[in-house]
Amino acid sequence: MTDPSTRYVLTPLAEATDVDRAELATLLTATFQDDAVWTAFQPTPTETRHALVHLILSERLALIAPYTFAIRSRATNAVVGSVALTPPHAGTNTAPNAEAQAKLDAFVSIIGEDTILRLTTLMSSVGAIAATVVDGAAWTLESVCVAPELRGKGVGTWAVQEVLEKEAPKGAVVLLNTQEESNVRWYAGRCGFRLVDERVVQLEEDEGRAFTNWVMVREIADVVAKAP
Repeated sequence: MTDPSTRYVLTPLAEATDVDRAELATLLTATFQDDAVWTAFQPTPTETRHALVHLILSERLALIAPYTFAIRSRATNAVVGSVALTPPHAGTNTAPNAEAQAKLDAFVSIIGEDTILRLTTLMSSVGAIAATVVDGAAWTLESVCVAPELRGKGVGTWAVQEVLEKEAPKGAVVLLNTQEESNVRWYAGRCGFRLVDERVVQLEEDEGRAFTNWVMVREIADVVAKAP
């Protein structure tokens, strides 16, 4: 297999153009919009779910841009993926910019404040799981994706390993949440993470509105995982 670093390069998203960021948001949306967590949250209509995911991921991408790296083709400079490694509590006190707030307000008017409240509760629940299984502050690996045509070619593995090697402080714990079982196998087999928690997250009282969340960590020399 060709060394991905000969064809691709990681560049800070903070230095990317607005067009690059928009394209990456679209790629992230296409990657995650039908994952178990989003399907459980908004089963139908599909168009509403996809619009919601795009809005949320676009805002999250703006929030974590300083910690996100775009995967670019050396040949075309096109953005073909991303990896983000956010430090503990990154962006938690950052208010959305005017444009993002306007988009959020418009979306709230379409789907209603109740849906936004449920979304906030959902994200808080997933985020809180880490605190129950890991002692101490953790860095978070997120927004990992590559274009469909590049999957299975080692590009994602190379990008994750590169970011962890160059950006993660020595001795820090790196944590990730995933709601797809295939990702558990990939992160364990290719990226050196280990599973520390698996649980079903129930949405409201509807038994059909649930998903499984897996928490994985890597390099926990200074942080001890609690027993589930």
